Amino acid sequence: MKKYVMPSEAQIAKWKKEHGVLHKLTVKVPGKEDAICIVRSPKVSDISQSATLGEGDEFKIGAIQLNNCWIDGDERIKSNLAFLQAAAVQMGRVFEVYPWNVQSEEVTNAFIEKLKTQGSDAELISKVQLEGVVRCVTITLGSKAILKDGIDTRETIKAYFKQPDLAIKEKADLVSDFLDQGSVYINECFLFGDARFTDHSDEHIAFAAYMAGHSLLEKLTAEVTKL
Repeated sequence: MKKYVMPSEAQIAKWKKEHGVLHKLTVKVPGKEDAICIVRSPKVSDISQSATLGEGDEFKIGAIQLNNCWIDGDERIKSNLAFLQAAAVQMGRVFEVYPWNVQSEEVTNAFIEKLKTQGSDAELISKVQLEGVVRCVTITLGSKAILKDGIDTRETIKAYFKQPDLAIKEKADLVSDFLDQGSVYINECFLFGDARFTDHSDEHIAFAAYMAGHSLLEKLTAEVTKL
């Protein structure tokens, strides 16, 4: 098989312009030359497809993402099972997952006054008042902490959502894909906050938002007693 030669910096720059962030994935081969391939960062659609078709199998998930994101590389990675397994496991870890959090906030008079001082219109304020309780979603931008004097300096974005009702749940249930279901919850329940939650232009923010969408309904407990 023909020996793979790393592309020139000019070619890599051209690919970056076309595909965005690239990664060099190296399969270590004892006693032989390492196998290298160039892959782009997975998109939410790649994550979604691999999660659906991979059925929870780490190898299948990574292999699907590797095939979708492949730009160039040593063909041994595609043709040799041992090479493919090693690459697939790493490929499944390439996507940078931003941490997210979902908390309930009661709509108090103070909460409404804060909205008014921020210039919120009467229609939004009326919607929020009707909710009584809203769900606040925060996403921290970056998968790893950036510490300065012991403080994490990563930016955190925030938005507020109503809790999904039965009609929204039924709309989400019509979608088979888990992440796409999350996007339905996010889009349908958005009240106000950072627009990046709903413009979906940033793949990492979108992924975190879609996952958080499934937690918008406040989890309550119930009990039954015999009378």
